[in-house]
Amino acid sequence: MKKFILIIFNLFLCIFIFSAETIEAPFVSKLTFEVSNEKVLLKWQNPVDFDQHLTIYRSNTVINSTQKLLNAKSIALLKQKNEKYIDTPPNYGNHYYAVIITNKSSNEDNIVLVPFRNYTQKPSVIVKRKCFEITKFSANLKKISIALEWQYKTDSESTKKIMIYRNTEPIKSNDVLMTSIKIGTLDIKAKLYVDVPISNIDYYYAIFVEGDIEKTFIPDVNISTNPVAIVKSNETFPDFSINNFIPLPLLAIKNDPKSGKYFLDPQILKNPKKIDYTDNVKKIINNYRLQFNNVFTDFMKNKQKDLQYLGFHILNNEDIYVPEEYKLEYNNAISYIKNKKYNLALNILEEIINEILPDDLLQRVSYYVGLIYYTKSDFYMSYVYLILAYDSYRKEVLPYLESIYLKIFEKLER
Repeated sequence: MKKFILIIFNLFLCIFIFSAETIEAPFVSKLTFEVSNEKVLLKWQNPVDFDQHLTIYRSNTVINSTQKLLNAKSIALLKQKNEKYIDTPPNYGNHYYAVIITNKSSNEDNIVLVPFRNYTQKPSVIVKRKCFEITKFSANLKKISIALEWQYKTDSESTKKIMIYRNTEPIKSNDVLMTSIKIGTLDIKAKLYVDVPISNIDYYYAIFVEGDIEKTFIPDVNISTNPVAIVKSNETFPDFSINNFIPLPLLAIKNDPKSGKYFLDPQILKNPKKIDYTDNVKKIINNYRLQFNNVFTDFMKNKQKDLQYLGFHILNNEDIYVPEEYKLEYNNAISYIKNKKYNLALNILEEIINEILPDDLLQRVSYYVGLIYYTKSDFYMSYVYLILAYDSYRKEVLPYLESIYLKIFEKLER
């Protein structure tokens, strides 16, 4: 009952403030949050003509009263008309937020709390990650192969994947790691990986737990420091047989030539052909055009509006998303996209998508590849990849699918 009275009071307060010839609303709206990688991304919408500061509050209970706001922790004062904020809570568990307008002259909060507008009613839950730590790593020559072995410790009963990299120089930094070749992703419990690289070349290796954000480079713990090389045999094709040949896959029409993944050939995009109207049909169209000139003019204006290209939409939680695999490659691609270097981003993403990816990363890569092809007017390839991302990003993908339909519809024979 008290909660109901509080809501009614806040609503009457808002009506009173608006009726007092106030130019801007006394609170932000549409406050939402997303949790990823032990971070919380808050987003909201500022009032029209907003020109004040904002204070972000955090608490372990819902901040739905003035007293609870006073007891909450003030974690940020925003002065740049921001409409998002990334918080890294120091503790695990449930966290609630409120975004309050602060007068930039008096530095006093305008304490108005409105449900579903400027405070969160559901908790953002930060769960402690299960720790996996590599404790020993070695690269040992085994005649015609190199055996990579490791030990680890963990406080989890589950498992984790590790990533193995190879280079011709010691992998002692992120810069060297970025130039290294990722040769394997496998279960950490395997404790062994056998590499068969080109002979007579010195190699160095590194191993990392999947999902580690901050990478350390410790000799004999997760990087090898001594070069290892396979000595070339004098024999030529000692084990040669027809079984050594691995033919390239024959891609059917229902397989995406970029990723090899199966898809149904969309009929709407099949063999587009410009409609060839007969003279009689052209005459009928021209007569109706003259008869309904105003309608036709409005139609053409709307048509031109529909045919405009959509902007490149970055996924909403991209600021806090960290892939468990191919982090360096993915982040480089996103950086290129944000700087509108789409061809460079496409080169990286098409390399990644050829690998066996976790489903969440596959969906994101497909989405961005689809958008890049859309900007290049390659609507067939754009459609294929956007359909692959449709289930996870329906809201984001649908406008592009509709745009593609409008752009190619008149070119189809029907």
